[in-house]
Amino acid sequence: LELSDLFFPKERYDEASQQVDQRVQQVDKALGKTDKDASSLKEERDFLETELKRIGGKRGSQREEQRFRKKLLERANIEHELEVTQRQREDLAALRRLGVDRRRELREERERCRVRAKEAAACIAEAASKRWEGHEVDLERLFHHCVLPRVRMSEQDALYCGHFVNAVLPLCEGEGGQKLNSSKAWAYARLVSGK
Repeated sequence: LELSDLFFPKERYDEASQQVDQRVQQVDKALGKTDKDASSLKEERDFLETELKRIGGKRGSQREEQRFRKKLLERANIEHELEVTQRQREDLAALRRLGVDRRRELREERERCRVRAKEAAACIAEAASKRWEGHEVDLERLFHHCVLPRVRMSEQDALYCGHFVNAVLPLCEGEGGQKLNSSKAWAYARLVSGK
């Protein structure tokens, strides 16, 4: 069994999905602003084109020639800004596609994990009822030989063991033939680990 077999972190999936949704919304806002900027740059470019055509026919004096060159420079700057804006828009669109893909992957992974955890819980319950029916389980030996060594291995193993105790021990019978609940199972685990 793996941790994902015992525990379905619905809240973590919901948080991650919400964060991706927020990022996609931020990208959408940035795309809207970029489109607006590109639109006003195009309008400005069109205005300059009209001005250049108007001035182009009247270039005779040095002053008009300078004004014409200034407008040409402005147009070149606007064309450059438009290119930069277009690249930004393409990058933002690619980032949005990644966010949408990530959101879809998270939802699919969440569903697979939920189904797997549900199937594992049913399997554990069925195995416990069949295997331990009419038999007494030595919880102390199970804890000392299976759970406690793994708790000390790593943080992830300790987390796994915690969920294992919550999932499996309540299926066992305690003293007097009564089912253990999680709090009794943890009290028992603390008692045994202190020995």
